[in-house]
Amino acid sequence: MEQHWSGERLETFVFNENTVEHLHRYSLSLPYACDKVVLDIACGEGYGTNLLSEVAKFAFGVDICEVAIKAARNKYKRHNLSFLTGSTEKVPLEPSSIDVVISFETIEHHDRHDEMLLEIKRILKPDGILIMSSPDRKYYTDETGYNNPFHVKELYADQFRKLILRYFKNTTFLNQRFLTGSVMIAEDSLQAAQIHCGDYNKIENMMLFTPVYNLVVASDGYYELPATSIFIADQLYSKLSTAIEARFKASATWQIGRFFINPFHAVKQLFSRL
Repeated sequence: MEQHWSGERLETFVFNENTVEHLHRYSLSLPYACDKVVLDIACGEGYGTNLLSEVAKFAFGVDICEVAIKAARNKYKRHNLSFLTGSTEKVPLEPSSIDVVISFETIEHHDRHDEMLLEIKRILKPDGILIMSSPDRKYYTDETGYNNPFHVKELYADQFRKLILRYFKNTTFLNQRFLTGSVMIAEDSLQAAQIHCGDYNKIENMMLFTPVYNLVVASDGYYELPATSIFIADQLYSKLSTAIEARFKASATWQIGRFFINPFHAVKQLFSRL
């Protein structure tokens, strides 16, 4: 793991897909952390540990990067919050002292996975809970062709499953991905839907989905009930973004700007070769 911010670790000045993904994971964790002693491994800048400390009895943030830990201590100050320097294989906490361990997007940054799980088991209480995320190598790397230079050993879903099952008896595996889209939920299912929102400072878990539009399927005869559905607009937004960029580059404003800027780029490249 890095010793300084390199763009890989999520910081609170970053707002992108990773922001939403990480905040959603912490949203999932908040109910489990309530009145518990919690550890956030590879806490980085510390925003997640700070969020957990709002509901936890005590929250520890541990990271291998001393610079990140120092920054976290300066930024987040609570009576039930502590940031410590340590690694996934050597956590500076006593055995059986933690109720909940949080580990988001950490395991892929090293190849000592069993050592990490053994250390987690050491510090967890017998009935303690681990909440961990790991990028699926099939969809994160293989199908996209993207190789993250900061990742040392990514796991396929079956590898991740086998690893966790070696150390824990009871498990619930979830899948996650960022979506730009629309959701439709049956009105009588609204109370069962959990909607999470917030930012780096505070996360709210709303138990009621607030509809902007009302729809109906009606008939005097029999029909199949519509399922909860999600329309994914990722491709649409990608095409719109490309079209907007192309339209902008074709505009007179962009062409005039390029006419004046190109000479400065040429001079800059000339001096960079000297």
